Amino acid sequence: MSIESENIGRGAAAGKFEVKVVQLQVTSSTNSDIKEGETIYCELIATPKVDPKVGREYVFKARNLHPAHAKGKYLLETDVMDLVR
Repeated sequence: MSIESENIGRGAAAGKFEVKVVQLQVTSSTNSDIKEGETIYCELIATPKVDPKVGREYVFKARNLHPAHAKGKYLLETDVMDLVR
């Protein structure tokens, strides 16, 4: 749905760093905490396998789900794979 660059800091980390955050609508999920039709946010790893483009479908694989993010369901350390390949 959208792709944004954000400057973030984590916990007691000194300073901030830039990350790419993808807002997406879920079309299917193997995770019982994430339902079809939901809008979630994914913070991408530094070099994902695929650079996502708005309007296409991808597989997003995250290491962690942030338990209490202000935006709602928020996936950390997320890699991206193209469904066509």
